[in-house]
Amino acid sequence: METEEVLHKLEELGLLQLSRITGDYYQIRCPFHEDKKPSCGVLLHDVVRNNKTYPAGFVHCFRGDTEVVTRDGVKPIEELCEKFGVQIINGNGEWETTVFHNYGIAQLWKLTLKRSIEEKIIYTTQNHEWFVSNHAGVYSTDMLTSGMCLATGCLKGAALDNYDKWKVISVVATTEFAPVYCCRTSTESFVLDGNILTHNCFSCGWAKPLPDTVSKILKDRKISSQSGLDWLKENIPGFEPETGDFDYLIPRNGVSEFYKKFGFDYQNFRIIQEFKQPLVSEEELASYRLTVPYMYDRGLTDEIIEKYDIGFDANFIPPGRKKPVPCVTFPVKNLKGETLFLCRRSIQGKLFHYPQGVEKSVYGIYELPDNPRSVIICESCFNALTCVKYGYNAVALLGTGTSYELKQLRMLGVREFVICTDGDEAGQRAANKLKKALSDVAMVWTVHMPPDKDVNDCKTKEEFDQYYNAKD
Repeated sequence: METEEVLHKLEELGLLQLSRITGDYYQIRCPFHEDKKPSCGVLLHDVVRNNKTYPAGFVHCFRGDTEVVTRDGVKPIEELCEKFGVQIINGNGEWETTVFHNYGIAQLWKLTLKRSIEEKIIYTTQNHEWFVSNHAGVYSTDMLTSGMCLATGCLKGAALDNYDKWKVISVVATTEFAPVYCCRTSTESFVLDGNILTHNCFSCGWAKPLPDTVSKILKDRKISSQSGLDWLKENIPGFEPETGDFDYLIPRNGVSEFYKKFGFDYQNFRIIQEFKQPLVSEEELASYRLTVPYMYDRGLTDEIIEKYDIGFDANFIPPGRKKPVPCVTFPVKNLKGETLFLCRRSIQGKLFHYPQGVEKSVYGIYELPDNPRSVIICESCFNALTCVKYGYNAVALLGTGTSYELKQLRMLGVREFVICTDGDEAGQRAANKLKKALSDVAMVWTVHMPPDKDVNDCKTKEEFDQYYNAKD
């Protein structure tokens, strides 16, 4: 069951109050505070950033060098962390005493603003909310678009005109992770340097998988002594956790040092440790550069075999087996062209083999041309390569799509995705999942293959074009 469905079930049962989806998050009211507006973001799926997998959590803040207007002048937020008696300007234009806290490490988004000839860059989180004056609403960082004007704030009696409005130039997700900070105010807002009025996030430091969150809700409200996982399985049919157990962001013996530096207990932030998979060497790749009749039987051409560096491993012994299983090898590369791992496909059956514990990545993303307008998304390497043979740009998900693969697709910047999964029930579920995940970044079409057929079964371009042209 999808996390979004689980959240709706929890809302029906009165455990959560949902708001709206923004990016990878579902905005909700914090279940541990009486917030008047949505102030938490629940990750809808595991999100892999910088090779780390992040569970559902609540983090919406600013980087430490973001400057805030205080009674003692403009100060970087990190200098105000855990200092009592700090006075800032709230949304009513009044001085209000507050405390800034560090809320852990988060991925940063670069927000570029401009007014007249002056430019400002703010590093914030994906789900932090902003007041937009020319669109009459509150928008999360990832919903801001070029041309939007951020609302202004100042002390009562101060005069502001259109000159003081900051216009959004660009919003870009970065690969940087850094400590982030925020505070609480009575007006749910405060003023940054440059008279920018921003929403505050009420972030309480909670950042754990959904079952852990449910455990705390059940305990706090004296509903049940069950674990959240057991309760979810019992009360929501079909629920299966999307993640396993999570390790601490840093080793337990390192928590005290980080606490001294950043003023925050990182034990609340738990993620899967970074999986360090060594790259496949050129020497190993060279040893597989062989062709066998099976490749041509599946429709591969010499041009495609060379471009995608497809090979053959006659001596591969899968884990738990004693005898070799001859396999076709498909190098899965990153955008730099480095081979992350090999996807092996048995020539004696239909099984695919991946290195144990590897994070699946989109196959064929490196081989795409620069700035493609349209990309076909398939489930397997052979299906994607069949599309390439027929003149289309195509990639494969090595299955039905992980959260990391979805993130890679969202960052391609294409105008159009064409989903071409298998025609069986699993393929249809995957198509629906992909369409839902990508429709906010590109036009999404679906090619409907028959239940007993996939792309690689199309032996001619004309046959495939018939299905492709009937997409909807």
